[in-house]
Amino acid sequence: MEIKETDTLWIISIIGLLLLGNVTSAVAADGNSSNNSDFTDSVDCKSRAGSEAEIKNVIVLIPDGCSQSVETLARWYSGKPLELDNMVTGTVSTYSTDSIITDSSSAATAFAAGYKTTNGFVSVGPSNSSVLSTLEIPPEELQYRPLATVLEGSKLEGKATGLIATSRVTHATPAAFAAHVDNRDNETEIMKQMVYENVDVVFGGGSSYLTPVADGEKGLMEKT
Repeated sequence: MEIKETDTLWIISIIGLLLLGNVTSAVAADGNSSNNSDFTDSVDCKSRAGSEAEIKNVIVLIPDGCSQSVETLARWYSGKPLELDNMVTGTVSTYSTDSIITDSSSAATAFAAGYKTTNGFVSVGPSNSSVLSTLEIPPEELQYRPLATVLEGSKLEGKATGLIATSRVTHATPAAFAAHVDNRDNETEIMKQMVYENVDVVFGGGSSYLTPVADGEKGLMEKT
């Protein structure tokens, strides 16, 4: 009985931490006085000591679904700081505009483009039809507008770019860096945009979206 009670307490603690992390992120924009601050990231981070040298390459690693509450739980469980604690110099708020629970597409859009958007949207501006009461209504010109990403900006600077995923490369998280759609499930369009984006290196799943469909045969999304 004691083991069952302990397991129950752990489950309650996990759920509480996850909910707390998501709710606090949803209201994190309060107190920011800049225009449209609810939908953009503009936090200045201090440089780490010895980091003044010119940076040649940037690698962005995203553990999908890992919020600060998950990291806190990991510290509690291990009883010591995490290795990544020595690397942290700042954070990015990734809340969505229409839900206290952020999904991969809106969170990745915050990382890739620096804007908050509607759940299910991939690097396009948010819809104003279902905005959380804690946020301001987004400006009309921002709605559904394709948002430039850090990958696209890097290409304009002549940098080589790449995407590597342990999932399909058309999954919402990698897609946000190289595609612009208002439905994360439209993976055929996402793959098409990735091809024309001319990303130098792409490793991951999703090859089916590159396979031509014979006449009269249903498309991949319809099959599944």
